[in-house]
Amino acid sequence: MYGAVHMYPLSARLGSLGLVVALAGCAASGSPSAFASSTSGGTPSTPPASSLESSPSAEASSDATPNEATRPVIQSEGLWTIRVNGLNVRAAPGLSAPVLDDPYSAYGAGGKVVLNAGDHVLVITDAKWADGRWWLEIATDRVASNAPAVVGFVAAGTPAAPWVEEDNAFCPGTGPPLTALLSLSGVERLGCYSSAPLTFAAFRATIPPDAGLGGFCDPRPADLDWLVCENINYNWVNRDGGTAWEFLLHFDPATGIAPTGLTPEGSVNPKLEITGHFNDEAALDCAPNPWDTIEEAAAQVTCRTLFVVEQVN
Repeated sequence: MYGAVHMYPLSARLGSLGLVVALAGCAASGSPSAFASSTSGGTPSTPPASSLESSPSAEASSDATPNEATRPVIQSEGLWTIRVNGLNVRAAPGLSAPVLDDPYSAYGAGGKVVLNAGDHVLVITDAKWADGRWWLEIATDRVASNAPAVVGFVAAGTPAAPWVEEDNAFCPGTGPPLTALLSLSGVERLGCYSSAPLTFAAFRATIPPDAGLGGFCDPRPADLDWLVCENINYNWVNRDGGTAWEFLLHFDPATGIAPTGLTPEGSVNPKLEITGHFNDEAALDCAPNPWDTIEEAAAQVTCRTLFVVEQVN
């Protein structure tokens, strides 16, 4: 089944990308899950988000007039931290908007997209007023390499009791090791580093010669050049030269930099010094810009979380 891999535009693959990630064994750890259920083990018991959003503490005003005195201050797109448990992510501002389905429900997670205290989100537009409160349009994703982003709206709470606060103190430094990058989700990487050049050391991913995961990419003239061969095994690197697929590299053919390739299992891999960036300028072409729907916004944000290689030594 891996002899040929047909790749499609990212916007058409958001629903299936989670399965690709699962097959690649690339889940990372170290940050809260952005899709944890409010009833999951270890999570404090809280009221369901529907009653949370309807509580008096959430209301800045009882009428339809925007209360500018309580508008969340958004300087620019940035990382914010959830301060409450059980906060619904909705398809539009307002209590009547449906809560988004967990995009991983087909793979065993189920349920709705619900955020808990400590989760990190990217606030991507100005606050919007609906149902007597301010709503933030946010992007979030699971803590896993190349998990697709989800875009929706969350109620902001009030200045006295904020449910979401701007906070990027958890971001690693400007010269992060690969282990630090692996501890972040795609949205967190985007929020921490934007398009700043990053350099880290990594090993080529190795797999058993008989794993049957070789493949080639069909030409995709309609797609972005640096997405060619996305999710094919030879673009992966890891922290120790073992067999894990931990971090996916993307290569722009125009640079002349070749994908890293594979080495046989058990061989001694030379360590690579890799320089590249997230938030590539071409990512804006992954969806209409500006976008019209949250699905288009999610496609664009997901593209912006991809790491594009500038140099390999």
